Amino acid sequence: MFNNLGQNVTASGDALRGGMKEANFALPGTLAPMVSNVTSISKSGSAVTIESAKGGDYPVGVKTIRLDKTVRFNVEVGKGTAALTGISGLSAKFGGLFWPAFHEVRYSSTGQNRGNLDLTVGPGTVHMTCSSDGCQ
Repeated sequence: MFNNLGQNVTASGDALRGGMKEANFALPGTLAPMVSNVTSISKSGSAVTIESAKGGDYPVGVKTIRLDKTVRFNVEVGKGTAALTGISGLSAKFGGLFWPAFHEVRYSSTGQNRGNLDLTVGPGTVHMTCSSDGCQ
């Protein structure tokens, strides 16, 4: 999605939501509130910045995702791979008292509707195997 924005572009949150609707890009219900607060998204080269009206904590399954008002990351796309690197403004709570920051999200395809997802959060990396049914 971010790679297809072009090299240097800025869009309002309303334009982002409208484009997602036109493309039939439906977010899971737990992620929709995150996008509802976006005021702008900009991309310069591979660097993406998302500005929101407010930061907040959002439940996603048994975890909680915390977004700052400003989230930044770089987009890397290769053959069968995609990554968000240099992430700032995004953290998660995995049941403890700490909010480790996301550093990197990498996906590599292992076939049609299959792949591996690696999340680098805090000092560790969580590896998941994904299919059309989701990631585990």
